[in-house]
Amino acid sequence: RFVSPFGEARKSQILNIVSASDAKKLVLAAKKGAVSWRITLAGGCTKRGHCSLGGADTLVHCGGGHEKGACADALYDQDRVPELIDLQEILSDRLSAAPQGSPYYESLRLQQRATNNILDTLKAAANG
Repeated sequence: RFVSPFGEARKSQILNIVSASDAKKLVLAAKKGAVSWRITLAGGCTKRGHCSLGGADTLVHCGGGHEKGACADALYDQDRVPELIDLQEILSDRLSAAPQGSPYYESLRLQQRATNNILDTLKAAANG
């Protein structure tokens, strides 16, 4: 159910010690220190140590909303699609009310781009 924005080879590299279809194993392996795993809105993060780019707070770097590509440590979860679609709607509503050109507007725009990128990646993976 997990998808890497860099394809199956990268996903296999990340998940070589547990089944990609079992998030519970990932959480248990993370607790034992065998793998780095943090749950994010998009799915999960496998970066060892602290993420200085947001991770749990923002999807901009996870999903490449900043136009520099997605994070190589991110895994997107097919089961998160409904939440990501809800986020898309929230971001659209907030963007329509935000003052154009403001830092808030730009932040929302980057979040929206990242969310769209993540959903596009998940859709492409679901379609084979």
